Amino acid sequence: MPHDLNQLFPIRDLPSARLMKLKAICLYRAGVLSEAEKAAVLRKAKACIHHPRFRAALQPRKAA
Repeated sequence: MPHDLNQLFPIRDLPSARLMKLKAICLYRAGVLSEAEKAAVLRKAKACIHHPRFRAALQPRKAA
């Protein structure tokens, strides 16, 4: 049965993208997702992470 990846992996912002990457890897290792499904989720998460809107979050600020 094919999975609805948009429902299983809601990627809306930077934290959810990072969490969905971890979730996809875990479900792939458990045998729930195929390699193609995992790759699709990782591509979508990577696109969200590297979106210009989240550019400031890619380089965390250093403590004083």
